[in-house]
Amino acid sequence: MKLHYSDIPEGGLHIAFRGEEAGWEGLKDFSVEEGPSGDVLVRKRGRNVVIEGKVRATLGFECSRCLERFSYPVEAVVRQVLHPSGEGKVAAREIELNSSDLEEGTYDEEDIPVKGVVVEHLLLSLPMRPLCDEDCKGLCPICGANRNVADCGCHEGTTGSPLDCLKDFVVKAR
Repeated sequence: MKLHYSDIPEGGLHIAFRGEEAGWEGLKDFSVEEGPSGDVLVRKRGRNVVIEGKVRATLGFECSRCLERFSYPVEAVVRQVLHPSGEGKVAAREIELNSSDLEEGTYDEEDIPVKGVVVEHLLLSLPMRPLCDEDCKGLCPICGANRNVADCGCHEGTTGSPLDCLKDFVVKAR
């Protein structure tokens, strides 16, 4: 979807996404079960472009504890201000960002990256460690069985640590 600055009317432009799975390059590393859907409003504010809205998608993940596949609904509130590229350029230096800087970006007049902004907000809404359930018991460290399915009967305290062999390790002085 190509959107030019000149294509945005004075009252803004509503863009609706209805779950299509094609064309979402930023989500290609994920199992997209339901493509992004929602509405965004693209408005001009001087030479800047403001993108606001709410989107959701359903992605397939692997649980960090039990390794089972599960569906994860993602919702994101989109709010980003885009400045024309090249305006206000400063030399590269180390600066401290504040929270409002995370809501800003740039655009090229030939291409305002609406889908890119939506994907960025969805990705920022993903969990660091996806879990199928907050109470997921994970895998048994001894036999590898999924503890959510059945109790394997292994006792974690019966086997020693793999580093137990180092207890008696002595370094002789020369």
